[in-house]
Amino acid sequence: MIKLIIKTGVVIEHLDTQNTEYLLLKVIDLVKAREFLDLLLPWLTSAVDRRFDISLNARSMIMEALEELLESEESNEYRLDKLQVKEVYRVYNKLREDLISFGI
Repeated sequence: MIKLIIKTGVVIEHLDTQNTEYLLLKVIDLVKAREFLDLLLPWLTSAVDRRFDISLNARSMIMEALEELLESEESNEYRLDKLQVKEVYRVYNKLREDLISFGI
């Protein structure tokens, strides 16, 4: 999956809803495991910036995974570089703004 993401970039618009959700869940799992963050954080940023049809559940799960990253950063369990911290906040805040605009 990582090789595909690297090769194709964000192609969610070409996937059906079921496959989009599956892909996002796998990406979320990898983010929670703190794996491939250098590739996945920019990918998530691009996906969120493009405003793909990401379900509310997936949005919430992405936000939860990002919160966990920030918490581990603050407790020194895991170190993100400055660019990664900036991307995490950017994606998180964008998703939060979207949820607010949905009235949630």
